[in-house]
Amino acid sequence: MTLYKYRAIVLGIVIFAAYGCSSDVRAIETIITDQAKALTDFPKTKDRESLLRPATEDYAGIQDGDDENPKEADKFISDLIERINLGEPIGISYQISNTNTHVSIIKAWTTYDFSFKFGRGGVPLEERKGKCTALFTRGINGWLLEHEHCSSQTTRELRQLQNLILGTYFRK
Repeated sequence: MTLYKYRAIVLGIVIFAAYGCSSDVRAIETIITDQAKALTDFPKTKDRESLLRPATEDYAGIQDGDDENPKEADKFISDLIERINLGEPIGISYQISNTNTHVSIIKAWTTYDFSFKFGRGGVPLEERKGKCTALFTRGINGWLLEHEHCSSQTTRELRQLQNLILGTYFRK
C-alpha cells in the first residue's frame, strides 16, 4: 500500500472513532443522569428497575470508604420500599453536575459532582456533597458500569453521628 492509502485508512478510523465517542459520551452521561432522576423520583414511583444501572457482573463500588455491591443496593432498595409502603414520608434529592467523560474504544470513565439529600416528613436527615468517578466497559448492548468511587465532603465522625441519629429516629 502506498503512504496515501495508509493515511486515508487512519483518517477514516479517527473520524469514525470521534463520531462514536460523541454518541458514547452522551450514552454514558445519560446513564448517570437517568440514575439521579430515578433516585429522586423513587419515593413517588417505587420503580425498582429504574434504580438498577446496567453493570458488569463483578461490579464493585466505594462510597466514602465503604464497599458497595449489587446485593447491598438491592437490600437498600427493599428497605426503602418497605418504609414507603408503611407510610413513611420519605424525600430524596440526588443531583449531579460537572460531568467530564472520556471514551476509549472499549473503556470509558466519567467524573462528576453530586449532591444527595435524604429527608423524612420534610426534615432533612442526611446531606452529602462530593465527587464520583465511574468506570465503564463496552458491552454487547451498550455501556456497563464496572466500578464507581464516590467521596463526600462529610467527615467520618459526622457520618457516624448521622447514622446514630438516623437509627434512633427511624426506630421511633
